[in-house]
Amino acid sequence: MSSEFQQHVLDWHCHSEPETSNNILSFSQTISILTDILYERKCKELPPIWIFKEFRAVMESEDKRLKSFFNELYLSTNPSKKNKNTMEKISKQLVFLCYFICGIRNKFVNNAKQDLGMYLDSTETSNLTIDTLAMLGLITISLIISYHKNAVSKKHSKTIESRISFEF
Repeated sequence: MSSEFQQHVLDWHCHSEPETSNNILSFSQTISILTDILYERKCKELPPIWIFKEFRAVMESEDKRLKSFFNELYLSTNPSKKNKNTMEKISKQLVFLCYFICGIRNKFVNNAKQDLGMYLDSTETSNLTIDTLAMLGLITISLIISYHKNAVSKKHSKTIESRISFEF
């Protein structure tokens, strides 16, 4: 973390809630905490959150020390210079950024990359394009997407079969 950023965080904390000023987190500590929260959510099979305000509220409810991180993240977008539509787009990018960074720390944290890959596949994006984006680390490879689609299809078929046999 740059010394200018650290000073900004320290200054901000001096003017905020006194009980949090002793709990300043480094960037890596923040990402570690976020990653742990997201991993727990994945284990509980909770869906990803794609709305920044909701994502922030959930994360801060798990650990109040994350508030300064989200304040800085939001302020880094220069919101006073943006219109409402632009800020809505940016808020989605901020959430994706959080998932992306946490995914670097632990690849089992979320399904964001898989969800994006599934979406692109559903829009008939070519496997070459999907695999190129996967090489950039943005989504999962087309083979994994196909595997996931087949698994979902088989699970759905079994669910339908069990419901039909239960009724008869």
